[in-house]
Amino acid sequence: MSDTLVGGVWVPDALFAFARAGAKGLHMHWGVGGDPIRNLGQPNTGVQTNFYYTYKNLFYEHKQLQAMRVDISKLQRPVPYPSVHAPWYGYLFWTVATAGNYNSNVDVTLVQAKVEHKGKCSANMKVWALRADNGDLRVALINKDDVGNCNMKLLIDDKRFCRTASISRLLPGDKGLKSKDITWQGQSYVGAGFTGKIQGSKVVQFIQLKQYPKTGRCGFEIPVRASSAALLIAKK
Repeated sequence: MSDTLVGGVWVPDALFAFARAGAKGLHMHWGVGGDPIRNLGQPNTGVQTNFYYTYKNLFYEHKQLQAMRVDISKLQRPVPYPSVHAPWYGYLFWTVATAGNYNSNVDVTLVQAKVEHKGKCSANMKVWALRADNGDLRVALINKDDVGNCNMKLLIDDKRFCRTASISRLLPGDKGLKSKDITWQGQSYVGAGFTGKIQGSKVVQFIQLKQYPKTGRCGFEIPVRASSAALLIAKK
């Protein structure tokens, strides 16, 4: 799996597809990216156990000490730490979409979403609609196109959802799908160092509903930029 946003958007789309096909469980591997003195391996699991050494009261990985010509045999034992990579952002997106929050069990059922007039968005725009046990409507919008922005109009038959909804966004850095500096809900693991803790303040947007008198329905209009994903949560 790619250590870029390609992996970050592939993860939730694939997991939704597996769920629709009848998968009963999904096992997320915690990768061991390397050992204290060898290469770190491929960061294709989302999170790896890597290692750092303490040298002159500062922390370094083995490759950094090699470049400095430091004899690691004279140092204290290395300390393991969680190294977070691009696919993990996709896990976070999918977890909130299917469970409502972290450390929670899946509480949704996939519901039919009729997609019309995709236009330039074509097959790279994926729409997954879910109904939670508490009545929430959650809609995942995943734009896997690296160029085309999409303006999505969601029409909802059930008028009980005709009120303000929240939007959480999975966004790329400057390199689009090739980005590693990804943000989810305004937060990022860039700058996490050896802590493995997400950085920044959580950002969730709120959008007002639209009324469509000709159809007798309400809905939401959501711009989804290229190489990004958005999660709408509407409550009754």
